[in-house]
Amino acid sequence: MKYRYLPLLLTAVLLTACGASKNYEHVTDETAAATSSGTDTASTAGTTATSVTSGTGTTAASATGTAVSTDASGSGTGVTDTTKAAASSAASSAVVSSAAKSTAARTTARTAARTSAAAAPASTTVTTAAAKKDTTPPLLLSGGYHSVIKRGETFDLDALVSYADDTDPAPVLTYTGKVDTGTLGDYPVTATVTDRSGNKTTWELNVSVVDSLPVSSANNRTQVNFSDFQKTYAGKNREFGIDISKWQGKVDFSAVKAAGCSFVIMRIGFGGSDISMDEWFRTNFSGATAAGLKVGVYFNSTASTEAQVRAQAKWIASQLDGAALQFPVAFDWEDFGHFQKHGISLSELNHLYDVFDAELTAAGYPTMLYGSRNMLVDVWTNRKQRPVWLAHYTEQTDYTGKYVLWQESCSGRIPGIGVDVDMDVFYTDRKSW
Repeated sequence: MKYRYLPLLLTAVLLTACGASKNYEHVTDETAAATSSGTDTASTAGTTATSVTSGTGTTAASATGTAVSTDASGSGTGVTDTTKAAASSAASSAVVSSAAKSTAARTTARTAARTSAAAAPASTTVTTAAAKKDTTPPLLLSGGYHSVIKRGETFDLDALVSYADDTDPAPVLTYTGKVDTGTLGDYPVTATVTDRSGNKTTWELNVSVVDSLPVSSANNRTQVNFSDFQKTYAGKNREFGIDISKWQGKVDFSAVKAAGCSFVIMRIGFGGSDISMDEWFRTNFSGATAAGLKVGVYFNSTASTEAQVRAQAKWIASQLDGAALQFPVAFDWEDFGHFQKHGISLSELNHLYDVFDAELTAAGYPTMLYGSRNMLVDVWTNRKQRPVWLAHYTEQTDYTGKYVLWQESCSGRIPGIGVDVDMDVFYTDRKSW
């Protein structure tokens, strides 16, 4: 057996300040491993009333508030995101078999997605391993190991888990096990994701049917003063800074600089098919530059097509309009909470960054890749070795790849900002732009 898993903290009940500050999806470790089995033949779904094919990248988001998926947090480098909850249903005693119609529809959509990808011109399809037999199993991003669903609602496993594949934009989710949402209790489920080459990833999870969903708990992350942060990581060729967005509100940049901060990286915008500017960007940019701080920008992208990411890069260049930056523009793609909804493979996702980089570089703005430790290891290939901004919330990172910036904490406190802020170390001797 080979093991390939990458669980995220996907929960609507354990939100932290990190999620509020930058929509981060930082990766956690999970004690329950997902198993994968090479090129085994895909299991047949729908053979019994409790064996159902589920999941598609084209499914509309499920209604919030009917189910939650809570994966155990690991070492504190975790993702915070609102879970896509299971779709609401009037059936008060639904069992897994009652989801057959919706899941069958998703299977049809997945097959169509595969057919479309196969028929696409070579120039628009990423084919990094076309000449090789695909033996890499799908990647489990979130296993929904401890999912909770409200009694009477429809059980939809695809809404509680997240998965991806290196080359298949539409891997298929199947599962066995009975979940009677009309009866309180815990129900074991065995789930499998299979790609078009027959590679599988299989794991066990538990679904709890309850009368009321867990209530969100308060953030208990320890706050760290910026001055202590500087002392802890002081060293040769290092500068210390912060990254901000609208969540920090009004910032006194003179006070920030006086506290020893040398740079600020700010969100310029966000979006997928639509683009929105961070409402505080103009104020933040002018305030930080006026205070004499080094500045950089990041774009929080949820793009799933080349056209979208190209438009985002062009928009960024037009908004900057030649303004000087002291850091590359950061590509911040973190929408891994329900990755299959994008209908793209991991190879295609990496291609989107290549397009983003090429477009901005042509406009005179180099780029860098932002990512959490586990995503940099398991998702991003960074084929052209562009600068990396690592997010890893731990005292000492064990990430072995190259990086020029390290986002060490999302619970920093610094004079001039009244709420938590992300704190970063810049290794000046690693600068390549």
